[in-house]
Amino acid sequence: MHYIVQDPVCGESLDWQKAAVINYQGKLYYFCCRTCLSRFQKTPRRYCCKACIADTGQQCTSCPDDRKPSANA
Repeated sequence: MHYIVQDPVCGESLDWQKAAVINYQGKLYYFCCRTCLSRFQKTPRRYCCKACIADTGQQCTSCPDDRKPSANA
């Protein structure tokens, strides 16, 4: 079976069997190349939140909420 997944960094659609994969906070993320995987590993929250919103239409609980003032402000 061929399942199509989307790279959360560049947005490319690809066959999951050909993708690089990482488990982040209990969810699998698929990547078209090592460059996208590396970018995700450097700032995962930046990309996982986009993936959550694309999958569910909602921001997940591990995503930063940009509407709230930071503790450092």
